[in-house]
Amino acid sequence: STQSTWDYSFRKMDSHVQKLVKAEAKANEIVEKAKQEKINRIKNAQFEAKKEIEKHREAEEKNFQDFVDRERANRNELQEMETTTQKEIEDIMKQYQDNKDKVLQLLLDNIKNVDLEIPMVVKGKFEQKFIHLYPVSYTHLTLPTKAQVQISVVAVSLKKK
Repeated sequence: STQSTWDYSFRKMDSHVQKLVKAEAKANEIVEKAKQEKINRIKNAQFEAKKEIEKHREAEEKNFQDFVDRERANRNELQEMETTTQKEIEDIMKQYQDNKDKVLQLLLDNIKNVDLEIPMVVKGKFEQKFIHLYPVSYTHLTLPTKAQVQISVVAVSLKKK
């Protein structure tokens, strides 16, 4: 009978141990499942973070490339402006070289060919000749023209005698 009590106790204990082993196995399974879920969440978070980093990197790369392109365009535009300006300066210098002798000769001719006749306005007979004419401002006389213009110079002394 002690043997059967012993067997019964052993079986009962064995049954409790088996329950404990099953419970431990189930607990280990739950822990492993939780660990695996945690690893999966970390992997997903890493994957999503890499995607976000890649998007950000691409956006920054595009911004940088746009900046580089704008700077190249500005540099090209500046070079074109410098080239155009230099060409215009050369054209002006060529025109100067081509026309300086002509302008100098024109000035000398006009200085040498002064009409010494006293104009009617100064003589006092302007009413007869210029009755239908209108006054001309000084600025009209200074504008470039092909028309011949006569300018009279009258000297007057302001000293008292």
